[in-house]
Amino acid sequence: MIMEGKKIINICVDLETLSTLPTAAIISIAAKEFPLETDKEFFYKQFKVNVNATSCAISGYHIEEDTCKWWSEQSANAKEAVMNGTPKNIHEALKMFRDWVLELKDERKADEIHVWMQGTDFDGSILRYALRKEFAQYGREAVPWKHDALRDSRTYILEAIRLLYGDIEKPYSVIPKPERPFLVHDSIGDVDQTIWNIQYIHKSLKEKINSNGEN
Repeated sequence: MIMEGKKIINICVDLETLSTLPTAAIISIAAKEFPLETDKEFFYKQFKVNVNATSCAISGYHIEEDTCKWWSEQSANAKEAVMNGTPKNIHEALKMFRDWVLELKDERKADEIHVWMQGTDFDGSILRYALRKEFAQYGREAVPWKHDALRDSRTYILEAIRLLYGDIEKPYSVIPKPERPFLVHDSIGDVDQTIWNIQYIHKSLKEKINSNGEN
């Protein structure tokens, strides 16, 4: 994506955690590069790592009873998605994620990264705290994107639906479902669902703008 002479890449990020506070213990991190435009062939690079919850507890990250109870009520597939493989300790997992973002930016020769999340006050604040905690030696650069790089996919999607369809009871119902449903509460599944929603709405807005221009 080119904007004002800059090359910008978009990535979508999702966390699974054991708390809702900014200091939450993280048990899974997923990210995926994606284009807003879907009319061109694109190779989606993705990242996922599961995190050892004990390492978070030892490092002082917050774990709350209500969230643990909520996890106990989720499907077996959702639980398996955050436990499969060999979970990394929190420092190693965050280093892997930070390196992936920086390497992607370098590989794409990008000037900026736009980081899409379902609300910037949850995943964004948790990641910022954890990265600054684990890589304090880097100061602000512990977070591998600029402070103004966060994009709230929920606001973008819901406000676009309001513009396109008006106030409706179930706004997400206007977005068609994929042939194969994404796994809910799996970090990479949630990333895929968010990207699907963003791209559909972006396409719908573009078509609306173009049709208005032709009138």
